Amino acid sequence: MFDTLLQDVRVALRGLMRSRGFAGVAILALGLGIGANTAVYSTLRAMVLHPLAFRELNRILTIGEIVPSTGWEGAVAPANYRDLVERSTSFERVAALRGRGWDANVTGDGVPERLEGYQVTPSFFPLLGMPPLMGNVFPETEAGSGSVREVILSYGTWQKQFGGDPRIVGRRVHLNGSQTTIVAVMPREFDFPIGAEIWAPWPVNVTDLGSRGDHTLEVIGRLKPGVSTDQARAELNTTAAALEREYPGTNTGRRFDVGLLQKDVLGETRQYILILMWSAAFVLLLACANVANLQLARTMGQIKEFSVRTALGASRLRITSQVLVESTLISLAGGAVGVLLAEWAVPVTRAAVPPFIVKHVAGIKNIRVDGGVLVFAAVIAVLTGVLAGLLPAMQACSARDLNASLKEGHRGSSSTAVRKRSRALLVL
Repeated sequence: MFDTLLQDVRVALRGLMRSRGFAGVAILALGLGIGANTAVYSTLRAMVLHPLAFRELNRILTIGEIVPSTGWEGAVAPANYRDLVERSTSFERVAALRGRGWDANVTGDGVPERLEGYQVTPSFFPLLGMPPLMGNVFPETEAGSGSVREVILSYGTWQKQFGGDPRIVGRRVHLNGSQTTIVAVMPREFDFPIGAEIWAPWPVNVTDLGSRGDHTLEVIGRLKPGVSTDQARAELNTTAAALEREYPGTNTGRRFDVGLLQKDVLGETRQYILILMWSAAFVLLLACANVANLQLARTMGQIKEFSVRTALGASRLRITSQVLVESTLISLAGGAVGVLLAEWAVPVTRAAVPPFIVKHVAGIKNIRVDGGVLVFAAVIAVLTGVLAGLLPAMQACSARDLNASLKEGHRGSSSTAVRKRSRALLVL
């Protein structure tokens, strides 16, 4: 069987070399279609399927406060966060972060620069489960002491502000006028909250932990294995009801609400990317139809050749195989062209996006043609080849056309058939 396949490949290659014009047009058409789908899939993969490179992302929830009677929804008050952590049994870890109102003015190798900073609880990095590129994250046993003495840099900040210094860990810098030590650098893939450039421990104090009216904390939690989102929501509502009884002055009518972190981060991006994906699929379908039309015309021109081979003993299955092999070879070549086009289009398109959007849209910095995208392109190329070659293959082994060709004994009627059928397909 393998020898037969190799023979079909050799026959198909010789045939395509004799019809370079047909092969070139077909490869280019499929290359454009597959290239568009490859580029869009690389975007879908980075921004929708894997926007945040955290382990078991489906177990990470966002937690906020809501007042159902008024429709208000917002962040969590520090005291409510403290009680939530102490009373919850549904989560492995719960962490809080605060960024609004915290300006991180850092002086590194150059002039002072204002960075987008967040103050986080020590459980923040262990909860997300991604180790630092270098150094160590804040120990979970330590809490802030009212001042920021340690910071962690994003990969981009490390490269831009400090020139990618490999000895950056342990270096002291000025943060808002005070000496601060850099203790770690996060990997390029770590991007949470979206656009964050520097993290510091949340400087917890007694006043903060006693506040139930200052809703400033964004809270996330990692579910324990086997615990569902609905179970966690029910437990949090029980906690909220208890807090309402204990603190009626501040917690009356308040409830906790949860959502998947991935869904909250994506927002409406998923819908736009899926629309783009469907558009690219339509382009590929058009390319596939055009190539099928070209190949059908080519196959009809070979009917006499196929009829002679059938008369000499070739089976219709063998003829079908040869047509499908030729179609698949064309599609694989188109796939290679498409990958090259996608490799060019992805960085060009990303460079055209305004920096503010690149910084604050999840996954956009990670769009690239990687191994997973190449596998997608290969699968699409094979499927497209089979789809484009299916109708020509069926036509090639049609008993009516083969018998008619043998009876006619000349190419005139075959050429007429080619023209008629090609026109019919071109209408489509």
